[in-house]
Amino acid sequence: MRRLSRFLPALGWMALIFFLSSQSSFPVPKGIWSFDKVIHAGAYFVGCAAWLYALRAREWRAGLLAVAMTSAYGATDELHQYFVPGRSCDVYDWVADTVGAFFTLLAARGSWRLKGTRSIPGGTT
Repeated sequence: MRRLSRFLPALGWMALIFFLSSQSSFPVPKGIWSFDKVIHAGAYFVGCAAWLYALRAREWRAGLLAVAMTSAYGATDELHQYFVPGRSCDVYDWVADTVGAFFTLLAARGSWRLKGTRSIPGGTT
């Protein structure tokens, strides 16, 4: 049961993204070009961090799995938005999702180096 509880943040994040993507419109500040891409990258940065925690990622391979899972969810989310009135499926949103997820892995790697370890916080060594 304790092991499964590590997945709750990632599953909760997925549920929140699904809920927000189901809304017919989502307010984005006007006048800021591509601000929605920053929102996408930030949201998927958080999502990938949740997957890193769930997987107890300790190395690049597990980290890349977290990025791949987050990116795949971003792709399915864009497909989901295709069917929501007032929303659209945008490949550039998916690219922003994937970039945000990859930045999570880079930040984790930086954390590993600062701590003199190869593990991500919350993982086991």
